[in-house]
Amino acid sequence: MLAGGLLALAVADGAETAARAALGATFAAEAAITAATACFPSPPADLAGWRDATERFAAACLAGFDDEVARAGGARADYATTLLAVVLGPPYLAFLSVGDANLVAQREPGGPALVLPSRPGCHAVPLTAPDRRAAMRSGVLADTALTAVALGADALLVAART
Repeated sequence: MLAGGLLALAVADGAETAARAALGATFAAEAAITAATACFPSPPADLAGWRDATERFAAACLAGFDDEVARAGGARADYATTLLAVVLGPPYLAFLSVGDANLVAQREPGGPALVLPSRPGCHAVPLTAPDRRAAMRSGVLADTALTAVALGADALLVAART
């Protein structure tokens, strides 16, 4: 829980082939929560404020992750992980995704909807990749019917489809 009743959530999925993937995932999730606390000290007043805070949030998530990896040392690729982070303050939802994560929003009425699907046929671009900014997706949703969200890695959605 953040100030003003905002909620920050993060899920990170370390690459199985990376030597320190679990540590990378921990760094990513911790960086997201730290960034949310810094960039959303109180709920923004309007959509423009949410967009501005979300831009700062995205940059702070990446920078925080980079700082942790640099402090830990070793090969950067060893910390490969994906990240999906959100800050929720209904009716607004700010999100940042690097990799193959999925964001589902529950609406009443309307039911669940896949808001941010992983990109089909695309390999996950990890936070350690040089092209991560090009693969990053971030933004703000505004929906007065939003009642819940679910965050998950690509494998979770694939399992749900079968």
